[in-house]
Amino acid sequence: MHPINKHRLVCKAPATIAFILLVVWCALGSTATASDRDIWKNYTPEQKQLAIAGFTDCYRSVSANKEAFTKTDMVTAVRLVDEASSGAGEASFGSLILQSVKKAPVAKPDAHAEHWEGPTGFHTGLWWRGIEDPERQAYLQGVFWCTEVSNGIATVASQESVQQAVAKLNDWYVISDDGWKDPRSNARVDASAISALQRVEILRIKKVTTKQ
Repeated sequence: MHPINKHRLVCKAPATIAFILLVVWCALGSTATASDRDIWKNYTPEQKQLAIAGFTDCYRSVSANKEAFTKTDMVTAVRLVDEASSGAGEASFGSLILQSVKKAPVAKPDAHAEHWEGPTGFHTGLWWRGIEDPERQAYLQGVFWCTEVSNGIATVASQESVQQAVAKLNDWYVISDDGWKDPRSNARVDASAISALQRVEILRIKKVTTKQ
């Protein structure tokens, strides 16, 4: 019987732990986690639509097609995500949303709908002021899910949670300034939520140059 070499065990332990952590990280990064599914399941129908809105705003911001999904039937898109997330697929949650919005039909024209212009439409500081934190969190969660399918073009600061991101945007938009006395309130009210996320260094979008 050979004696146990404690030095060899100590040396191998960090490598073994690192390998196990790498396997776990890869597994979590490539599939929709139970946490993702629970977050989605616990959203209200409105919050689910906002999550998809955040996803598509981010998607258009990194895509060559700035009109992608601007006319998507959101109610149907939510139903398709519900169905996809109830299964046990191998795709990330961002991929589930992307495939769902691709399958969703175009919505019927609505004369009373908000006017949409550009990749993020009316999702500006004024809109941000008009919703509450749970809805803000749903929208930003959608943005976070979008980064999973952006091929590395869009990334989120790794230490930031959705709650922290909402708090930073609330501060940046100065939503506590109900009387609009702070000059920053008017100066930033027209900035899109996607732009604000970049300003506070939560969302990073690489500039991609197209070869002629």
